[in-house]
Amino acid sequence: MNDTPLTLRRLGQDTAQDFATLLVTPPHDWCWCVAWETPGWEGWTDRTEKENRCLRRELWDAGSYHGRIFYLEDRPIAWCRVGPRTEWPKLCATFGLEPLDSVYAFVCFGIAERHRGRGLMHQAMALTLRDLAAAGVAEVEGFPRKQSLTDRLDPGEVWMGPARLFASAGFEVVDTRENVLHMRRRIVSGRL
Repeated sequence: MNDTPLTLRRLGQDTAQDFATLLVTPPHDWCWCVAWETPGWEGWTDRTEKENRCLRRELWDAGSYHGRIFYLEDRPIAWCRVGPRTEWPKLCATFGLEPLDSVYAFVCFGIAERHRGRGLMHQAMALTLRDLAAAGVAEVEGFPRKQSLTDRLDPGEVWMGPARLFASAGFEVVDTRENVLHMRRRIVSGRL
């Protein structure tokens, strides 16, 4: 674990460039965190980095940000994308979920390579849950890949977050789809 505390800033116009600097590094440099922003999965792997980067810019121009950036000593080192389910129709269709504004979904995580394996994403999750509680969000969910406690997955395979991260933050499995867990947690303001 790292003793230096992370700080959180919401993704927005003033932090979009910090997010972009994180997205230009592998394995995120092709995706640009738009997997859930496209209409469907057909043709997803045929998309180019330029198409994904342009889509990300279009979403920002339209005011769609939904996420948190994490800083270590004022440098952006990680992010998570989280927002109301209604923002991701593809996610809802993929998992057979009702699009709700009242349920927030974690859809993507990333951390700079040199900061991996230090427990910082656990700190980031705790900060995000506190921030969501302060904003009045009552329920959150995640969709990590199913894995055992000893599995070591490639960073490109845990873009929706590792199952251990959700489990250690109090999320419980509510459904399993092939190799993906649907995990949920209620947030009670003031009691995380």
